[in-house]
Amino acid sequence: MTSTQDSAAAIAALAQELLAQRFKTYGPLLIGFFLSTILFGVTLLQTYQYYDTYGSEDRRHLVIMVGF
Repeated sequence: MTSTQDSAAAIAALAQELLAQRFKTYGPLLIGFFLSTILFGVTLLQTYQYYDTYGSEDRRHLVIMVGF
């Protein structure tokens, strides 16, 4: 083998290793996405329940603050 072939093989091996390491990070990313989606849904549910229960009784500035 020549040095060009050796360096090409080394680059290919390095690329393969980097690609394998990249796929290891998708699990925690997916778990974080699901947890944040669940928490966002809980927040939306609580906001809806507040407006449904107290939306017409509370003062206007408090109702607006809950919306933001």
